[in-house]
Amino acid sequence: MDNGRGQLATGSLYLSIDSMLAAAIGGVYWIVVAKLAPPGTVGQANIIVALAAVLMTFAGLGFNIGASKFIAEHNSRREFAESRRVYSKTLEVTIASSVVLMIGLVVAASYAAKITLGNSSLAFLVVIGALTLPFQAIFKTLYGVYQGAHRMAYCLIIDAIFLTLRLTLSVA
Repeated sequence: MDNGRGQLATGSLYLSIDSMLAAAIGGVYWIVVAKLAPPGTVGQANIIVALAAVLMTFAGLGFNIGASKFIAEHNSRREFAESRRVYSKTLEVTIASSVVLMIGLVVAASYAAKITLGNSSLAFLVVIGALTLPFQAIFKTLYGVYQGAHRMAYCLIIDAIFLTLRLTLSVA
């Protein structure tokens, strides 16, 4: 018996590929953005991405990390019903909090644009970013859930889908 070493090695391999894929697609994304837009716009896009990252921290309320821990613990004790409960509650809370945050950001888009971008007329960028928050929160939550369930291949798939969509939408 390998005491889980095979699963650990496979999981590590998937997460390593995931990190490399994220770096590669992220690099291509910013190269494409830099080719398509003037430097000032790229800088504003960076600010919006940073704002979205900060808001994602609040939108998820750390439930993705908790889900990863508690799902792994319940699965190791073969308490699969509890794992499913943690999974569903995590998704419910994450969706609810991200929708509330999205609504708040849409309402305050003009103010947020003035503070972050220095120009309230760019509120539409904040609104576009706000509308993506629930989807990003779901991706982030599923990532934590699948880590807890030791399904690292799904983490790779989730990141590949998210990064590919982001790259595709930036070119479209």
